[in-house]
Amino acid sequence: MNRLVERGLLDGFESGKGANGWQLILGGMRSGQGMSVGVGYRRTDLWRDRIGWRVTARATPQLATMLDFELDFQGLRTERTFFTLYGKYENSPQMEYYGQGMSSLEKDRTSYRLEDVSFDLNLGLEIFKNFRAGITGGVRSVHTGSGKRGGFPSIDEVFESETAPGLGEDTSYVRWGGFLYYDWRDYSGGPKSGGVYGVRFRQSSDREEMKYAFKQTEFELQQYIPYFNKTRTIAMRLAVVLSFPTEGDAVPFYSQPTIGGNDNLRGFARYRFYDDHSILASVEHRWYAFSGLDMAIFADAGKVVPRKADID
Repeated sequence: MNRLVERGLLDGFESGKGANGWQLILGGMRSGQGMSVGVGYRRTDLWRDRIGWRVTARATPQLATMLDFELDFQGLRTERTFFTLYGKYENSPQMEYYGQGMSSLEKDRTSYRLEDVSFDLNLGLEIFKNFRAGITGGVRSVHTGSGKRGGFPSIDEVFESETAPGLGEDTSYVRWGGFLYYDWRDYSGGPKSGGVYGVRFRQSSDREEMKYAFKQTEFELQQYIPYFNKTRTIAMRLAVVLSFPTEGDAVPFYSQPTIGGNDNLRGFARYRFYDDHSILASVEHRWYAFSGLDMAIFADAGKVVPRKADID
C-alpha cells in the first residue's frame, strides 16, 4: 500500500497520473456504465527524460471497457507550455437515449452501445499566470449499436436515423479546435475561492457519410465566494454549448450536448435531454461540517433547444 501511495495512488484514482510504475485506477469512464476499476503504468524517463508516457486499462461489471494512452513530449515542455498525444478506445454498452429535446418522454428510454476511438495532439501555452491557450487536432471513429441495459429496449427498436441522427452509421471524423481559459481557483479538486472562465471550439468533419460536419463551442463559467474563514462557500456555475452544423448536415446524437445526471441538472436521470444546444446554471451553498465531511444545498436549472435563439 505504501508503494502504491508513493506512486500516486490518490492521483491515479481518476487520472492515471503520479510517479513512475504501476497504479490502481478507479473511475474515469462515462457515467452510467458501472464502477470502473483498472490498472495503469507510467514512465517519465524515456530518451533521457525527453518523453513520458502512460497507459491504463479499465473495465466495469457491466462489461464497459476503456484503454487509453498518453505520450508527453517533455523535451519540448517548459514551465509555460505542454505538448501531448492522447489516444483512447472506449466501449460503453449502456448509454441512454430518450429522444430529442425537452419534450422527450421517459417512457421512450432506450439504451445503445457507443464505441469510440480517438487520437488527438494537444499543444498549450500559459500566456500569463493562470491564463492558458491551446490548440488540438486529431481523428475520431464512432460506432453505435444495440444497447445492453436490462429492462429497457435497444435504441434501434424505438428510434431511427431521422430521430437519432447518426444512429447505425459508423463514422470517422477529422477534428481540430482550440481553447482559452483563466483559472484562479485555490484548489481544482474542491475549490473554496476563485473561479475558472473558459471557452473551447472544435470543428468536426466526417470522412465517410459526408453529412455530419459541425462546429461546437462550449462556454464554462465558475465562481466561488468564500466566507467564515473559507468554511462556507457560495459556488455558481453557468455552462453553454452551441452547435453549428454545416448547411444540409446534422450533429450526430452522440455528439450533442446532454443535461441530466450527477454532474448537471441533478434530480433528472443521466443523459435525460439531448439537442443541438444546451444551457445549464447552478448555485450551491457549501459548508465544512467536520473533518471528512462537506455538505451542500444546491439548485440547478437548464434546458436543451434546437435553435440558438431559444438559449435563455
